[in-house]
Amino acid sequence: FSAFNAEDSDIFTFNSGSGNLVRWRIAEKRSVWTTNAQIKAISMDFSSAANRLAIGENNGVISIFDTETGVPLGKSISHNRAIFAIRFSSDGKQIFASYEDGLLKCFNAENLTEIYSVQAHKDLFKGLDISPDSKFLVSGGNDNLVKIIEAASGKILFTLEGNTKPLYK
Repeated sequence: FSAFNAEDSDIFTFNSGSGNLVRWRIAEKRSVWTTNAQIKAISMDFSSAANRLAIGENNGVISIFDTETGVPLGKSISHNRAIFAIRFSSDGKQIFASYEDGLLKCFNAENLTEIYSVQAHKDLFKGLDISPDSKFLVSGGNDNLVKIIEAASGKILFTLEGNTKPLYK
């Protein structure tokens, strides 16, 4: 899969065969750098300053990379289930991850220590986003529910019901 860096329109691609992450400079039609990280990416998100890239892997690993150099900045294994969505807070201080078993975890973005863990859904949820002020998370999953969650604490504020199909971002 791939993602645009909003700051400079470069593309970051993940090669599932090699496990490498590549930064491509579109204007010059060339690669800028390639990692040898052997990652198993499922999801990725840029920090608001676009200087860090968080990657959620199929084995529960979160990896952080410097977007300018491709240098790994950190790695955390806090759960052995796949991470289907990963998001930075707007200030870049927290990272939120949704797992295939319905867990939502919040991490300190600098050292990847876990801040909290909450059972947000009964099982897999791929839909995860954060409000622009980083106060609220919204999640949608295979249980057909939408949850509004307080980002600072992980407290589920309310649940929206009535969807007839699983929800994805």
